Amino acid sequence: MGIILNLEECVGCGNCTSACPLGLVEVRRGKLRIKDGCNLCGRCVAACGYYAIRLEDRPDTADVAN
Repeated sequence: MGIILNLEECVGCGNCTSACPLGLVEVRRGKLRIKDGCNLCGRCVAACGYYAIRLEDRPDTADVAN
């Protein structure tokens, strides 16, 4: 399983940052970034109303769709 970030859809609203229980999601220069240590809980995915974050079944843990 992994996280896919679609930076073209990210509007930098920050809804995902407050949803992360580990504090690993941040918005820098108006775009989403997930720090090392993500446990793939999916709370950021549920908080994002712009479909900029999704979970995908993959062997790697982070990928950027740009």
